[in-house]
Amino acid sequence: MVREENRLMEKSRSMDSQGVPSNAFGKSERKPELIVTLNPGDPIPVHGSLAVPVEPFAAGFPQAFTVEDWRKLRLRTIEEGRKLYALLPGFVMEEDLDALEQLLLSLHDADGLYYGDEAVLMAARKTGYDGLMIFQPDTLICSSTDVQAVKSMGADVVSLAHELSLEEVLAIAGRTDGLEVQIHGYYPVLSSRRKLLTAYGRTIGSSVIGEGQFSLQETTRPNRIPVLEQESGTVLFSPEPVQSLGQLPALLDAGIDRLRIDTRFLEPSDRNAALTAYQAVIDGGVAGMQLPGSDRTWRQQSVKTKEETQ
Repeated sequence: MVREENRLMEKSRSMDSQGVPSNAFGKSERKPELIVTLNPGDPIPVHGSLAVPVEPFAAGFPQAFTVEDWRKLRLRTIEEGRKLYALLPGFVMEEDLDALEQLLLSLHDADGLYYGDEAVLMAARKTGYDGLMIFQPDTLICSSTDVQAVKSMGADVVSLAHELSLEEVLAIAGRTDGLEVQIHGYYPVLSSRRKLLTAYGRTIGSSVIGEGQFSLQETTRPNRIPVLEQESGTVLFSPEPVQSLGQLPALLDAGIDRLRIDTRFLEPSDRNAALTAYQAVIDGGVAGMQLPGSDRTWRQQSVKTKEETQ
C-alpha cells in the first residue's frame, strides 16, 4: 500500500500529503526526497531514503548487496519507516533474463527500482512489480523530450544526465516533472562492456593492471580519475565529486522531485557531512560547512564543454 501511494504521488503530484497545491507542471511545494546510496559494510546514515546496489546487476559499483543482505536491510527500513530502493544499473544480456526475473521477485517489496536497461522495466511488468521505476542511464537524458519519451514507456522518475549545467537542468524542470538529480559524489562519465584495463595491461606487459578499482592520472588533469573494471566491463568516473550547495536553492525553487547523494568512493564521514549539510538547506536552514568537491559542471553548458574539449 505504501509503495502504491508513493507511485501515485510521483505520477500525479496534484497535491502533497498536507493538501498543498502543485504548480502548473504538477510539482508539489513540499520538500524533495533526499536519497543516499549505501555501500555494503557502511553504517546506515541517520537521514535520507536509501538506495543500494544488488547483485548480480550492480555493474559500476565496487561492492553490492546480496539478496539476503537486502532482506535484512528491508526489515530494518520498514521498522524505521524509511524508503529503500534497489539499484540495478547493469546491462542485461539475453542469457540474463531469467536471473533478472528471479531477482525482481526477491525485490518485490522495494519502494523503487533504478534501472538503465529497459529489460528491467519489462521484467518488472512481467513479474507484477508495482513500485516506482526510476530510469537512470547516467548520461543520456539531456532534454524534456527525453524525459517525456522515457516516461511514456513506463518510467515514473527520470534521472538527468550528470553533465548538464544548472541552466540546462532548470530549463528541463520548467517543462516536465518526475525528475531526479545527483547533487553529490562521483559520477560515471564512461561505461564500456570491454575490459579496458585488462587490455591496457596486456599491451604494456603488466599482470597487475586488470579487474579491480584503480585511479588514473592524465597528463592534462590535476586530479586522479577513479576507474573500475569488473567482469561486466569498465567504468570511468569523474575526477572529483560534484557538490551542489550553491545550486541547491535553485533546484529546490525549480521543484526537482528527488535529490541523490552517490557514496561510491566516499568515506562514511564524508557522506554524513554531505547529508547533514544538504538536509539543513532543504529544511530551510544553512549548511554550516564547506563540502569537498567541485560545482564546475553546474556552471558550464554541456554543449560548450564538449566543444572546448575537441
